[in-house]
Amino acid sequence: MDRKFYAVLAGLLGLPTLATGGLFALTAFMFGGLMLTQGESDGAPVLLAGLGGLLGLTAWANLSWRYWREGGPGLRQAPRWAWLGLAAGCVAAVWLLATASADYSKYAAEGAFGVGMLAVAILPRGPLLLPLALYLALAALWPRHRAAAAGSG
Repeated sequence: MDRKFYAVLAGLLGLPTLATGGLFALTAFMFGGLMLTQGESDGAPVLLAGLGGLLGLTAWANLSWRYWREGGPGLRQAPRWAWLGLAAGCVAAVWLLATASADYSKYAAEGAFGVGMLAVAILPRGPLLLPLALYLALAALWPRHRAAAAGSG
């Protein structure tokens, strides 16, 4: 039942993020690299955020596939790069939220429409994967059979 619930969440939150966030991360990665080659120091955070986003999306897709196919044991046997990539993606998503919230007052002055547009523009580009990443981490850390064994003692 848990894997089916996760599959629904991944379809609702993950697939739109994979499409829009992937394009956004690739653009940030390329734009950050271009900025660095032109000598602009602001290019490094953009390049790193794009790289983190690409790693995070790739790792999320890999871990989601493992969870869907094998459950918690598949997550626990996942390669270390997948978990590190997911962590990098989470850092990039939080960075995106932080930079967007720095402009929150400008959007709030426009009323609910401005805040809504900010949410629609920012959330599908990475932050929607944060709850899915937490779900995968919890599924790997607290397997069902350990919880059942602890409760029966």
